[in-house]
Amino acid sequence: MMSIYYILTFLGVLFLGLSKGDDVQKLYLAGLFPLSKEAGDIGLGVLPAVQMAIEQVNANRTLLPGYELEVIVEDTQCDMAVGTKLLFDMFHKSPPVMLFGGACPQVTGPLAQTTVPWEMAQLSYADTDPGLSERDRYPYFFRTVPSDIDLYPAVLALLKHYNWTRVGTIYQDSSKGYSRYAVVHDNHLTKQLRDDNITILAVENNGFADDPSVAVQNLKARDVRIILGLFSAEMARRVFCNAFHEGLYGPKIVWFLQGGYPTHWWKVNDSSIDCTPMQLEKALEGHFTTDVHPITTRFTSTDTGMSTTEYTAEYNKRRKKNYSKFHGYAYDGIWTIAKALHAMVSTPDSRTKRSASEEIAQLFWTPELRSSLNNTHFQGVTGVVRFNKGERLGEIEHRQFQGGDMYKVGEYYLDSEVLDLHKGEPVMWHGKGPPMDRTLSTEEAKRVNLLAYAILCVLAGIGVNAAAIFLLLNIYYRKHRYIKMSSPNMNNIIMVGCIMTYASVFLLGTDGGLVSPHIYPYLCTARAWVLSIGFTFAFGAMFAKTWRVHAIFTNIKLQKKVIKDYKLIMIVGVLLGLDLVILCTWSFVDPLRRSTKRLDPRVDATGDREVIPIMEYCVSDHMTIWLAAIYAYKGLLLVFGCFLAWETRHVSIPALNDSKYIGMSVYNVVIMCVSGAAISFIINDQQDAAFIILSLFIIFCTTITLCLVFVPKLLELRKDPKGDKKRIHVTIKKPKVPTDIGYTDVQQKIKDLTDENARNRQILEYKHREIESLLIQLGEDVHASNGGIPRSPGLKPMVLLKQPNSHFLIPPGRRPSQDTLNSDEASVFSESLNSVVWPLDGSGNSRSYFVAQRDALSCSDSVELTDLESSKRSFQIMPTIESETSVERESSEDHKKVEFTVHPCIHNNYGALEEGLHTEETSLNKQEVPKTPSYSGLKYLKDVWLRETDILSDSDPSVSELEHDDVADLNTNLL
Repeated sequence: MMSIYYILTFLGVLFLGLSKGDDVQKLYLAGLFPLSKEAGDIGLGVLPAVQMAIEQVNANRTLLPGYELEVIVEDTQCDMAVGTKLLFDMFHKSPPVMLFGGACPQVTGPLAQTTVPWEMAQLSYADTDPGLSERDRYPYFFRTVPSDIDLYPAVLALLKHYNWTRVGTIYQDSSKGYSRYAVVHDNHLTKQLRDDNITILAVENNGFADDPSVAVQNLKARDVRIILGLFSAEMARRVFCNAFHEGLYGPKIVWFLQGGYPTHWWKVNDSSIDCTPMQLEKALEGHFTTDVHPITTRFTSTDTGMSTTEYTAEYNKRRKKNYSKFHGYAYDGIWTIAKALHAMVSTPDSRTKRSASEEIAQLFWTPELRSSLNNTHFQGVTGVVRFNKGERLGEIEHRQFQGGDMYKVGEYYLDSEVLDLHKGEPVMWHGKGPPMDRTLSTEEAKRVNLLAYAILCVLAGIGVNAAAIFLLLNIYYRKHRYIKMSSPNMNNIIMVGCIMTYASVFLLGTDGGLVSPHIYPYLCTARAWVLSIGFTFAFGAMFAKTWRVHAIFTNIKLQKKVIKDYKLIMIVGVLLGLDLVILCTWSFVDPLRRSTKRLDPRVDATGDREVIPIMEYCVSDHMTIWLAAIYAYKGLLLVFGCFLAWETRHVSIPALNDSKYIGMSVYNVVIMCVSGAAISFIINDQQDAAFIILSLFIIFCTTITLCLVFVPKLLELRKDPKGDKKRIHVTIKKPKVPTDIGYTDVQQKIKDLTDENARNRQILEYKHREIESLLIQLGEDVHASNGGIPRSPGLKPMVLLKQPNSHFLIPPGRRPSQDTLNSDEASVFSESLNSVVWPLDGSGNSRSYFVAQRDALSCSDSVELTDLESSKRSFQIMPTIESETSVERESSEDHKKVEFTVHPCIHNNYGALEEGLHTEETSLNKQEVPKTPSYSGLKYLKDVWLRETDILSDSDPSVSELEHDDVADLNTNLL
């Protein structure tokens, strides 16, 4: 093939030499190349390919018959001013038909705008600036090299290949005047990604000017794993240094960069970063780049007469040390111009034959040439040459960084939109394969643990059976004396409520795994109804029984008070009515429905997968209002029940034989309900924990209630199967602090009154015998006596005083305190009346009085004292045994002061005695001053017995059959 190429070239040159005298027109091309400075390699690298193409075009006489192409090579130095001057110089010397070049954006763009007024077409072979794709600004601009915009369809093809639909971008913005990357990102890339349904994360904070640290941190914070970077090589070093420090690299991270960086750019010494080349290389490992493909590999033959292999060999032979990846695009560019010119000169009405070169050049400054360029289609060394609005639909090359160097791993063809990953080395991954673009989320319905559900259901089932057995026993033994005394009807209600609360455990653990979604709303409604009504039955009945005990033992008027079972059932009925009103309104107005909630995800050890638990729960539009209504009234019920239980905590009445246990059950329910409600709100999202804890609370609370209320009855039934034994007694423990309603400790009062009664009976009996003995000695009728008692020389005088409003006793020999002594100056003694009179202060305290006596009265039998105000009551000074008289002498010889101890006058009338037994305390010495029982106190104890009898008759009228001798026994014991 090479020999044929050289033969054709020789023949072409020979033909040109023989035809030298023919009429051949020169068509000049303004060749603008960067031949010096930093971009000099581009111009020097493409010139051999340009020269090769010119030779081949001119050698083909059928392509441009009568014309010959010539490129005027000029060095733009990548300077806009230089390039513009060179172009205008060409207009004066040799006007070009087209502008071929340039390679530097700062030159290409301004020249493309400059040539618009002349309608001169421009074809670039190396400028990929995306700004040149704007047809409104550059209508006559074409390029054989794909632009930066055309690189990203290849990236999108790779994203689709690996099913990556979630990416992040980071780019160098235009704040420093370099807009190349910002234009691609803002105007093209984001739109292409969204059009392909690819989610872009962190768009708002992914641009940077000099410092990319914030953008990198933002990518990491958003868990971005597929990252598209658009920045220069200098900024790339900064970006990957930050990525290294942030750990944004490795087997889970994939970076895509734009190609075109210098070879080993990461090894350049850069003082602006604090990373070594080895650290950068570690962060870069596995990243991809997309760049233009220098020579096609899809086919070997071309329409230029040379295969790609022949072209590559010839180019390498001519280029010497200079190389540019754009050489193939420059070669195809010359052929593109030649084919476009051929299309124009081949038309029948062509008027391109002119003698002056100026006129010939101007004939090609027309829209027709632009149209011919846009319609060009042939196979070149860089692939199929086609244009779409001036943009080349070429081939893109994928390269991957593997082990410190870049390797080609695939190609993408813009004209056919095909990705080929079989061209080049295989893609290498750090892990087992391509990483995921995110933590893969899978939804998992959260179900109650079956083992826990089974165990709790078994426990609840045992509770239901136990409650059913208690219910049957309570019904069977309802006429048993002990069962009858405990209100069996109310106990039946308690047991029904317990059965319903046990049943709620089965409903609480039933979830979407056991019932279908359309059944779930009915399950929600059943949960609310069963638990609420069960609570009302169980706690409402206990509340009613506790209220009855409280009402009886706070009856301060000592009236007979009968509270029958039907009143308690009415209380439960009212509570049940409240439940039904709330629940029915809730069910019809705002019914419960099934809803789901996404809980916090669980990430596996690899970090690539997360499981999002989906929890089912019951909800309604105004659920908060309904729950608040239920909690409010049941909460008040709990508080009031707790109050009643506390008030009756010291009461234990066998006639109400379960009153103490009912109170304990109320405490139990209050504590469990408050604790369970609080915990349910805290762990609401933890399905297993919430179900287990709430179920245990329900089972524990209900079981304790059953045991407290019914186990003592079972024990009693075992001791007394027929209910014949009578063990009726009342016990009330003394409270530590008296209550505000005047509640007294009955048990302590009984003991005190009994002891007091015994002591007073002894004193009364002793005094009575003494009086009778003295009257007999006087020979007087005991019953007819006025109270005059003869003097007994063996007895010392003692004052016995009974005031109208005072009933106090000072034992003999006990001297009152000094502050109670009254001066004898207020007393007046009348010898004629044989009496001593002094004013009485009406005080309730007994005291000693001093009476001035004459010697004649020292041995008198008695001294009569008269109340001067009312004249209704008489008082006597009379001798008594074991009293002490204290005598003090005054200056007067015929007077002496005698101290008399004052005592109540005890009449022989036992009615007066019983009337005087009024319970009051004296302020004197507590060691010997007893409390005096009263008739009212004895009557109170009798009423207690009668009240118990009434309570017993409430459950069953037959209880009123309690024998009269029971009452008599009680009276005897009390007295």
